[in-house]
Amino acid sequence: QQSDIMPNADSGIYVQNRIAVITTYDQSTFGYGAKADMVYLSDILDHKHTFFSNQLRINQGDDAVLVDLVRMNENQVLAFKDKSVSIITGIVVGDGNTLGQSISQETLIGNYGLAARGAATMVGTDCYFYASRRGVLSITQTSQNKARGIDVPLSESIQSIIDRVDTRYESKIRIASYDSKLYVALPLDDGTNGNNAIAVYDF
Repeated sequence: QQSDIMPNADSGIYVQNRIAVITTYDQSTFGYGAKADMVYLSDILDHKHTFFSNQLRINQGDDAVLVDLVRMNENQVLAFKDKSVSIITGIVVGDGNTLGQSISQETLIGNYGLAARGAATMVGTDCYFYASRRGVLSITQTSQNKARGIDVPLSESIQSIIDRVDTRYESKIRIASYDSKLYVALPLDDGTNGNNAIAVYDF
């Protein structure tokens, strides 16, 4: 594995003509570690190659694991960990492949995160996601184009149902939006066989 080759990853998203992936690969050791906390962005229109300045460690020093990436807009990406949520801003196309000085990251939510990859989705300019034991929460964009977390769950009125989610199988939870509705697939009570219920929110 060379530092200029995109590392192995389970999934990726497109942002500003690049692909962004979550990986355990650490360029400093040229090896794959035990914990996923690195985000690599490819060169522009080149999914095979990257550059040393196109690598980000999200919240270096904590024990949380990166779960999923969600593109919030053209140059902002939400980085969901299992215990926190950060936002990467300033992903712009410059004169070359390097991200330059514009990129930055900020912690939006520090005390809870995403339950599973695929358990977050964009609805308009807002992102809805499932947090363990808390239910469905959201991150919204203010009129100043700033992202902020909404601490009151969208699913607050059905907390009695959220309390029935089998936490052993939260990794199976999925969220999708269609026709002005939010669909949340959940493993209620005994989730041994996977998701067995769908909660629907009509916007």
